[in-house]
Amino acid sequence: MKEQNVQFSAEIETFEQDGQKADKFIALAKKYTKFDTLTNTMLNEFIEKAVIHERTRNEYGDKDQDVDIYFNFISNFKLPEEAKPEPTPEEIAEQQRQGQKRAKQREYHRRRYAAEKQKTA
Repeated sequence: MKEQNVQFSAEIETFEQDGQKADKFIALAKKYTKFDTLTNTMLNEFIEKAVIHERTRNEYGDKDQDVDIYFNFISNFKLPEEAKPEPTPEEIAEQQRQGQKRAKQREYHRRRYAAEKQKTA
């Protein structure tokens, strides 16, 4: 019984601390509800850090890069992901065409680089 009381007390304290942090963040957001330009001071007050992840490519050659923003008082906030609609056959065909075009460009540049390297050698 005492262990449960200790555990519940710890959870309540954590909940109260999180509530205080949320209140501070809301107060900060209210402070900057109307502004014309985003300043360094505003960014420094809101953002604790930003983590930029490695860039990746999908099978069509499109590049993606994740960025995590850690806000002061509330830490890492993730927006709910929107459900992406299934691509239409036309969109799939266009992605494949773009992928083939990128592959040809890469091959062209690889051969050109190799030829230039051979000339200088």
